[in-house]
Amino acid sequence: MLKKGSYRPLFLLVLIGLHVLGFIKQTVETNAFTLDSDDYINLAENLKDYQLPYSGTITEYANLEDLPNKGLFASRPILYSVFIWLTGGLSISILLTLLIQNLLSIFSILCIEKLIRAHGFKIHYAIATIGLLLFPTLWIYANWIMAETLFMFCLSLCIYFFAKPKPAYLLSTLFLCLALYTKPAVVFILFLWLIGFTWHYFKTRKPKIIAVAILPMLLLGVQIIANFTYTQAPIISSMPGINLVQYNAYFTLCKTKNAHEASEWVSKIDLEGAELEKEIGFKTAYNYKKNQATQIIKSNLSTYLSIHTQGSLRWFIDPGRFDLLNFFTIYNEDGNQGWTRTYYQKGLSGLWERAKQENIILLALILLILIWNLTRIILLTKNLPILLRKKPLALLFLFLLVYFAGISGPVSTARFLMPVFPVILFWSSLKKK
Repeated sequence: MLKKGSYRPLFLLVLIGLHVLGFIKQTVETNAFTLDSDDYINLAENLKDYQLPYSGTITEYANLEDLPNKGLFASRPILYSVFIWLTGGLSISILLTLLIQNLLSIFSILCIEKLIRAHGFKIHYAIATIGLLLFPTLWIYANWIMAETLFMFCLSLCIYFFAKPKPAYLLSTLFLCLALYTKPAVVFILFLWLIGFTWHYFKTRKPKIIAVAILPMLLLGVQIIANFTYTQAPIISSMPGINLVQYNAYFTLCKTKNAHEASEWVSKIDLEGAELEKEIGFKTAYNYKKNQATQIIKSNLSTYLSIHTQGSLRWFIDPGRFDLLNFFTIYNEDGNQGWTRTYYQKGLSGLWERAKQENIILLALILLILIWNLTRIILLTKNLPILLRKKPLALLFLFLLVYFAGISGPVSTARFLMPVFPVILFWSSLKKK
């Protein structure tokens, strides 16, 4: 029974209402695609029509060998594109896919809420409601063709089955594997998973623990073999090579030299990589670009560590300006024109100039969200002693925050926080008994 004055009904109303309003907006004025959406749609169509995991256009090419940019065979894991296909996004309406995504987003929040309550914690639902209202990224990505919501759903179920009072490790493993096939961001967790459950097996001698330990690694191996089949490179994804050049090395050069030289270097490396792929093959081109970017980072390691640390800290507070700007199409701007690039190119003075030119409503909203995000850090710190009443759960939540903040890198944005937003939402909303 809910106590008189409980804010949980309001919390549920806001949770569902925000998703409903976002979905209604898409039915009235559909704006479901971002810069990366075409990759997922192309991959879904190519899986359906040609049984090929390729995220580019292939209809005009005669055979497999003629396909350009073999890296597109390994740029996106297949699960989200399969999800689009199975939910009718290709054949019925993309709105049906978005509708199901909204349900998954809501369920992810309720799943972690159930976990928190199962461990005997009380939730300050007024604070949780504010947390929902001031994280629009949650329902925006539920209404975009992007893998973030499905990834959050898989990770939330993985956490729930792993950490509930009576764990269901096989189910947790299943959702970890699904998370891997949605986004490769969990890849480093697999090694800790293997070590932890191998140790657990020697303690319990339960045969099913062996399956729990090795299944994610086996599926990782399947992913690597599949990518090797098409690219001749033993890689989990081709995205790290792209990101190292486009972001990690680029931002490093912006700090050590200037934005113009950094852009020229990126263009040069991309051109040389394309020529190498034509002349020799994808593997050589990929390794060349990766090595060139790594060399820049190693040569300026202290600078890179500084910008990576700044990115990890920004993971906690980024207000999601890009998400609001593009969902409501306030004005046209792609991912290469945001405040993050302005900061690396022109520093704080550049941000000040951008702020003076910003849409006043958008600026007020992102400042409000930024203030809340800073407050949220205080709440996370304040509530840590409460969470530590259940030390295993506290250690798991701490690990997830450190892990996803750590891998976010220099280009960290609000969407990178999404996988563990349900954890952050209720951790920041804990209250004393």
